[in-house]
Order: sequence, then structure tokens, then C-alpha cells
Amino acid sequence: EVHHYPAGENGNTFGRVLEGLGAFWDGGPLTVGFTATPDALMAQDGLAGGWQRTVFQLGILDGIAGGWLVDIRAKQVQIAADFRKLHTRGGEIRDEESEQMLLEADAPHHVAQAYLAHAGTRKGVVFTPTVLVAHRMAQALRDAGVPAEAVDGAMPMDERRAVLRRLTTGETRVACNCNVLTEGWDEPSISCVVMARPTKSRPFALQCIGRGLRPFPGKADCLVLDV
Repeated sequence: EVHHYPAGENGNTFGRVLEGLGAFWDGGPLTVGFTATPDALMAQDGLAGGWQRTVFQLGILDGIAGGWLVDIRAKQVQIAADFRKLHTRGGEIRDEESEQMLLEADAPHHVAQAYLAHAGTRKGVVFTPTVLVAHRMAQALRDAGVPAEAVDGAMPMDERRAVLRRLTTGETRVACNCNVLTEGWDEPSISCVVMARPTKSRPFALQCIGRGLRPFPGKADCLVLDV
């Protein structure tokens, strides 16, 4: 995940490991980095940190054409909300404003109904701006008869792993989350992604949608429900 090593920021774990190995120093070892979100790396003055050049890059469309990823189709979930009224902080939409707007528009109910109408028995993941919205989404889905659970960073690790195990087995059909399942989570059986988090970040959006693009037996495509 080399996008976690931006220029001038070697105090994080990734940076300490690379510095400890002598990477990027004269006479140091040849260092190769990998990331599924190169946009985040390239946005920081070309290549961030000590990375010198991109030697290989495969885009989503190329991945689909080559059979490495499944195709995408999308449906809009219309709600009574105007995201243009949301303010930004540090270039990203303020989560607390997104939460208020989504809940006032009863987005969890609309997402649940859209899931019933379009996703059917697909296994899915819902991305939300806050933990509260994630739990409201899970409750609305359950109320509509869709087995769903929420995971958040405050949950003990064993509880979080138990939820994800139930998702793998199919006992739970949908996992709702805020900033927990965006990176480093691999569940190829996911074939529906609900984007219920307004964002201005292309890398973040690709991370979320990418959770549903991994091939899996019997999986023809990934359905994106865009709120």
C-alpha cells in the first residue's frame, strides 16, 4: 500500500519499515512498491516519497477486458437531498453534514428498498459517512428482510471477524461500514456495492467499488447502487 508513504512523511509504520531497510538511500536496495489506488500516490506531486517511476499500471477497464475483474453496472438510488449544499474540509465532504442530510432524506429506507428491487440475493457491502449511518443502514435492511450487520472501528476485533465470517458463509448478506472495509479487505463473493457516502475523492470511490470487482464462481458482474 505504497500510497501510505507520501513525500516527507516517514514517521508512519510504512515509512519506518522502508527507512529501516535502507530504501531510497544512495546504495540502498532496489525498492518496488505496489498499490491498488495509484491515484492517491500520483496526486502528490507526481510520485510521492522516493518512488521514481511507474513501471506498470493496469486500469479497471483493462482489468475487466482481460478477465481479471468483473464488469460493472450501476443504478442510482434517488433521495430528496442536494449534495451540492454540503461543505468540504481538507478537500473532502464533511461527514457530519453527510450524515444529517442522508438521515433527513431517510436514505436507509431508500437503500433497503433499492436493494430488494435490484440486488435480490446478491451479497453486498454498504459504505457510509459515519458509524451511525452504517448502523441505521443495517437496521433498515434487516427491517426489509435482508440479513445485514454493521461493522465499525470501535467493535472488538473478534466481533468484527465474526460478522465478516457470517458474510462469507452467507448467514449475513450485507455488511455496512464506515472506513473499515475500504482497504485491505478481500471478500470476492461481494457482487453489490452501495455507495451511500458522498465523496469528492476518486481514489476513495475506486477503493469502495473495487471491493465488488474480484471474480468469483457464478459471479457475472458487480452492481453499484449509487445513492
